[in-house]
Amino acid sequence: MGRFILLLNIPRISIAIKKGLKAFYYTYILLIYDIYTKGRRENMHLSVSLTSGEPIYVQIKEQVKNQILTGQLQEGELLPSIRNLAQSLKISVITTKRAYDELEQEGLVTSVSGKGTFVSGSNKESIREIKYRALEDQIRITIKESRNIGLTRKDLLNLVTILYGEENES
Repeated sequence: MGRFILLLNIPRISIAIKKGLKAFYYTYILLIYDIYTKGRRENMHLSVSLTSGEPIYVQIKEQVKNQILTGQLQEGELLPSIRNLAQSLKISVITTKRAYDELEQEGLVTSVSGKGTFVSGSNKESIREIKYRALEDQIRITIKESRNIGLTRKDLLNLVTILYGEENES
């Protein structure tokens, strides 16, 4: 049973009892739906900010991508359905679909009609490429900053050699 939805249903039961039988049936249907969606990743930790200036679909895409790259989401793992994620984040289904579509274009997830969206099993090269590009960007920033403080190429390479050696020792 999805932990996130179950937590949302607990208050609904007390509200249902207060409002009558119709609300109780609605809550009961949600509980059955939770059992039906067992195995889905309903408890993903995603948050969106309406004031950040960054589009919501980009925020979702980047957070899911980060969870895939760090191994929090394993290959073959089923992601929340587009509707469930939209409902839990209180955003449009279109926004969630756009985030999932972009993740699919990057090769990080695969959508199977009628089954859901899964972390792609063939994304090892894609993940390596993304990490490599991110590392290149960090190195470019480091080179620029080292030039700003007057380090020569040799000084920077010596620093990297020393730090790399320290990392391998620990």
